[in-house]
Amino acid sequence: MKVWVLFLVSMPILYLGNMLAVSVHEIIGHGLTAQLLGGRFKSFGITLGGMGWADVDVKGLSVQRMALMYSGGAASTALFLLVFIALCIAFRKKALPQLVFILLSFCFMLDGLPYYFWDAIFLGGIGDFSDIFNLYPSSDLRVAIIALCGLSM
Repeated sequence: MKVWVLFLVSMPILYLGNMLAVSVHEIIGHGLTAQLLGGRFKSFGITLGGMGWADVDVKGLSVQRMALMYSGGAASTALFLLVFIALCIAFRKKALPQLVFILLSFCFMLDGLPYYFWDAIFLGGIGDFSDIFNLYPSSDLRVAIIALCGLSM
């Protein structure tokens, strides 16, 4: 396959894969998790640049449930990552479907662990783990999360 054909096929898949990963992160990861834990999922948004947010009402949730809701984003994208890797294996003899699933796996991989890894290192203040560290301000927890995410990546 020529490189330019690969490029033309890959770019839209990567963009749509990123938007799908952000949607799963926000809707399933935070929204559905909040609903299941007793909170309320009000809405979500995604920019054309691929950034997203979920508007959830967590009034009345315990600190532990709020931490679970914040971690739901990475957990949901990690679960979908495993599904797409399994599909890559299932379609290993068909080039185009395998390419699509590899690219989707890549998008979901980048939306999960690295997001938490860098947020744990730099404490950017806008990421999910920054919110968890506000709930549990512990340097030991921070080091454990950095080590766990780094090993997983």
